[in-house]
Amino acid sequence: MRARSTCSGADSRLRSRTERARADRRAPEDESTANLSFAPLPQFAGGDKENGRKADAVNTGIGFARTPLVCVIDADSILEPDGLLRAAEPYMHDDGRLVAVGGTIRIANGCTIEGGSLREIAVTREWVPRFQIVEYLRAFLTARVANASFGTLLLISGAFGMFRRSALLEIGGYRHDTVGEDLEVVVRLHRYMREQKRDYAVDFVPDIVCWTEAPANLAGLRNQRARWQQGALETLVAHRRMIGNPRYGRVGMIGMPQLVLEDVIGAPAELLGYIVVPAAALLGVLEPPVALAFLCLTVLFGTALSFGSLALEEVQLRRTPTARDLARIGAAAFAENFGFRQVNLVYRLRGIRSFLRKETAWAAVPRVGFAKA
Repeated sequence: MRARSTCSGADSRLRSRTERARADRRAPEDESTANLSFAPLPQFAGGDKENGRKADAVNTGIGFARTPLVCVIDADSILEPDGLLRAAEPYMHDDGRLVAVGGTIRIANGCTIEGGSLREIAVTREWVPRFQIVEYLRAFLTARVANASFGTLLLISGAFGMFRRSALLEIGGYRHDTVGEDLEVVVRLHRYMREQKRDYAVDFVPDIVCWTEAPANLAGLRNQRARWQQGALETLVAHRRMIGNPRYGRVGMIGMPQLVLEDVIGAPAELLGYIVVPAAALLGVLEPPVALAFLCLTVLFGTALSFGSLALEEVQLRRTPTARDLARIGAAAFAENFGFRQVNLVYRLRGIRSFLRKETAWAAVPRVGFAKA
């Protein structure tokens, strides 16, 4: 297998710098050699290299690039035509503090894509991708916006992100020894800048929209969510000294504890709730009407949060074209409480098990392809 990376030029000196940084880290997979092939456009070059997973491909691209900014985008993702300009704009008005910018990720399943361009936006009829549309709306239009405003944004989505290249070189690029490299590299940027006592910023711009292919079935979703969970735990262990440490400012006092709450406590606590509440009702410790009211409150709160995110999307981004598509997303926002959330919990528990077993295998997510997305 081969991985492809692209960049806007070649600079052997900076490439060597990246390779030395990776060697110093003693990464388990270090396939740093690549062959450049120049396209008819003189400002564009493509490189082919042996597969070393995403981290190695990105590091190769960073090493060959000569521009101050680098864009990292997944092969199964498509950026809207003005996406690069919108991502670069914050850097144009910046004094050098900004080190990373992320944008909104939307689900491309059901959309019409031709020639590498998004031709028509639509919502798929399949339930698994539709549930993920709801998840992504909640994550990007509420959680990411809030974290960015508080200065505690720990994740730039792997589907798309724009970074200051010099900052990535200083921290040694992406790590190979984790399955959650996208989360880890941003946390490491925070840690490095704080330890160097440098003024910096990590930003999120909702108006940048990148469309990505989501897992179309439960098998793909299982591999993806288990890997996300495992990667989050690996990142927390690698940077555990940041948790609750005032030296790292809001990131240490708010961002990292939030990550612990979500990825260490969250899944076991949710599982315990599914066991304790029904058991307490059956044993008579909890009155059945109270248990039912608790269930209704949980569903109502989750659905209201999803509807609120959908309303934000309609006001700010307006990427849902028809009332029928809005209704489909609304139906998924309610239905996800009865099955999808529970299945997702099982997949997260699998990720915890993989972390405890120290598994390093990359669980691939089967892709349908944009032609059939």
